[in-house]
Amino acid sequence: MNKMLPLMQREWLQHRFAWALLVLVPLALAMLLLSVGQVEFDSAWGEHTAPQRALWLGTIALLATTLAIFLVVGVTSLFITFGLARRDHADRSIEFWLSLPASHTQSLAAPLVVHLVLVPATALAAGLAGGYVRALLLVTRFVGLGDWFALPWASLVPGTLAFALRLAAGLPLAMLWLSPLILLA
Repeated sequence: MNKMLPLMQREWLQHRFAWALLVLVPLALAMLLLSVGQVEFDSAWGEHTAPQRALWLGTIALLATTLAIFLVVGVTSLFITFGLARRDHADRSIEFWLSLPASHTQSLAAPLVVHLVLVPATALAAGLAGGYVRALLLVTRFVGLGDWFALPWASLVPGTLAFALRLAAGLPLAMLWLSPLILLA
């Protein structure tokens, strides 16, 4: 039986509500502010054609949303891992976890993998999905719905997916590079 899976499910059960809030609250606030707020552009903005404006707004919305959600969840996960080694001592649940047939290495590795790799990668995917919705709202509001459909989706979707996959593939390497500092904290 795989001993890592129950330990990873424990992290999911313990933090799922906070992770959902970290993703959904910024997205909801951005959608609310974009639907009722004012956005001002400089004078050079009027020189661009409608398809160029739609492409700029869509690309900026996609990248900004994806990176914002990724950074919020990533930094939060780093802070959670700083207290990970002593998390269960306060309520004495450490005695229960030590009674399980899992080694200390597995008990520490599972939360680290979840918090430092899986959660930021999932936040990257959620941020990308939210970026598409935010791009729809932004382009529709300031240019038009027809221009959103006229965006070059054949190159925009593979480009954003390649960006997200490269970032997700580099995430384990970045965490390995930061691991001395994370384990020291």
